[in-house]
Amino acid sequence: MIIAVNTRVLSADNSYTSLIQNSLLQLAAANSSIAFYFITETNFVQPLQWPSNVQLLVIPQQSTSPLLCKFWYNYNLPAALRKIKAQLLLHIDGSISVRTKIPQYTFVNDLNFLQQPAWYAGSYTRFAKSAAVAYLNRSAKVLVPSQHLKTQVMAQCKVPAAKITIWQPLLLPSFLPASWQKKETVKESYTAGREYFFCQAALHPRYYLLNLLKAFSLFKKRQKSNMQLVLAVPEAPANNEFVQSFSNYKYRNDVQLLQAPTQAVLADITAAAYASINLSPLYADISHLLHAQQCAVPVIAGNYVAAVDMLQETALFTNEQAVDQLAEKMMLLYKDEPLRNQLIQKGLANTQTNAQSQLEQLQQYLLL
Repeated sequence: MIIAVNTRVLSADNSYTSLIQNSLLQLAAANSSIAFYFITETNFVQPLQWPSNVQLLVIPQQSTSPLLCKFWYNYNLPAALRKIKAQLLLHIDGSISVRTKIPQYTFVNDLNFLQQPAWYAGSYTRFAKSAAVAYLNRSAKVLVPSQHLKTQVMAQCKVPAAKITIWQPLLLPSFLPASWQKKETVKESYTAGREYFFCQAALHPRYYLLNLLKAFSLFKKRQKSNMQLVLAVPEAPANNEFVQSFSNYKYRNDVQLLQAPTQAVLADITAAAYASINLSPLYADISHLLHAQQCAVPVIAGNYVAAVDMLQETALFTNEQAVDQLAEKMMLLYKDEPLRNQLIQKGLANTQTNAQSQLEQLQQYLLL
């Protein structure tokens, strides 16, 4: 069997699609008789060791204009599929090609353009909605990470329930619990040996970073502790609105702003954290908390249906708009060691019991 995977969105370094790539690589490693072609429009950094049955196929595209993107999907991609004699095409970005007859599956991690239209230009929202309805209904199968999103895809895109499968990507194996010595080394490197709350985020409104800073201020005022806050963000220019606001923040000396850390650094910082916080409603961001749980770190999430669906009783939840409530959750973890240990054990169990079943499910969905 020959499976083609449209991975072009990976050039944007989306965390959710990176998880899917990792899952497919593990699937390939477990099924050496099946050939996988990862297709993209530009070269991206490959892992040092890919399974021998995985090849990278680059179909160049220099421009990102909508017209050339459509040409890539509907002419260049089908031509490549015929050349490699692909029998199944997987899309990891919710897209589809309208000019190929082989079965197509697509992965969808959110309908954010419908839920938060203010985050996008109006023209994009209208295009994305019409494209989603057309693409998802033409797909042979749609894979989503939660029941909540399945319900939304059915309601918003009119996709039949029988066509939608719930599946969560495998977590990255580099995120693992750290030894006491390793934690101390990481803390010495980034927070002068002090404990810290951790948040991995982009400089985008969905993360409510200003609310997190306000909650941290309340925490510092009430607890009088030397606790730190570490924010891992993409590289940001000096004129960025958040960076400018942060320069005037009262407790900025207790906040470490790490720009564009590598995955290895993220794994180390996550594993050494006292707790991990993420207030985004998107699965791609909730997965950061799942990685923290895999590292034996307790988590605080926004009180969204998606987050509750994914984390259930293994996390503390807070209203992302309520600064006082978030500060209380941070203080609760700080003061209640038995609760913190309980959450650590629940989080570990949550991630460990799902890994093997997720790989088996993916094999069943794609190969049978």
